[in-house]
Amino acid sequence: MNEVFEIVMIFYLLMFSKISAQSFIKSDICDDVSRNSYIENELTALRELLIEEIKDIRSDLLSIPANQGPSSVPCPSEWVPFQSSCYFFGNDYGNWKHGKVQCERKHGSSKYVSISSEREDTFIRNFVRSKGITALAARDYWIGGTDAARDGVFMWEGYSREFTYKNWGPGNPDRVGSADCVILYQPSDYKWHDTSCSNNNSYICEIEF
Repeated sequence: MNEVFEIVMIFYLLMFSKISAQSFIKSDICDDVSRNSYIENELTALRELLIEEIKDIRSDLLSIPANQGPSSVPCPSEWVPFQSSCYFFGNDYGNWKHGKVQCERKHGSSKYVSISSEREDTFIRNFVRSKGITALAARDYWIGGTDAARDGVFMWEGYSREFTYKNWGPGNPDRVGSADCVILYQPSDYKWHDTSCSNNNSYICEIEF
C-alpha cells in the first residue's frame, strides 16, 4: 500500500511542478511576498488533493476480497495464491496424519498450512466460507498445529516453530483427552480448536516461497 501512495504523490508533485511553473511564468507576480504567498496557496491545494486521493486509494484497496490479495507466486493447478504462498484445500477426509501425508505428496515443498498473521487467517477463513459448506456437511479443516511433541506447547508441523499468531475459538485450547491437533472448526466460524488427532476432517496445505 505504501508503494501506491508514493507513486501517487510523485505523480501529483510532478504535475504540480509543471502546472505551477507554467502558471507562474505567465503571471505578472514579481515581488517576493506575492510569490511566496502564491506558492504557499498552491502547496496547500496540492496537500488537500493528495489527502483525498490517498483516502480513495485506501478505500479501494481495503475493498479487495481477502482471497484476491496481492500475489505474484506461480501456483500449481488447483492451488490458490495469496501473498507469497499457495494453498490447497482438500475435499477428502481423514485423520491428522492422513492430512499430513496428503500435503507432503501434493508438491515437493508443500506441508500442512501454518498461519502466522491475522491477514492470512482471514484469507483462509474467507475461502472456506466461500465454498458454501453447510452445517449439515460439518466440514472442519486440519491445519498444521499440534502439541503432540510437548504437551501444551503448540508448534507448526514441519517448521519447528511455536505459534506467534493465534485465533482460538471460545474455551480453546481446552486440552480435553488427547486433543493434540488443531482444526478450523465450522461451528465457531472456523476459529481454531484443539481436538483428537484421530478424528476425520479435511485439510489445508501450503507451499511457502
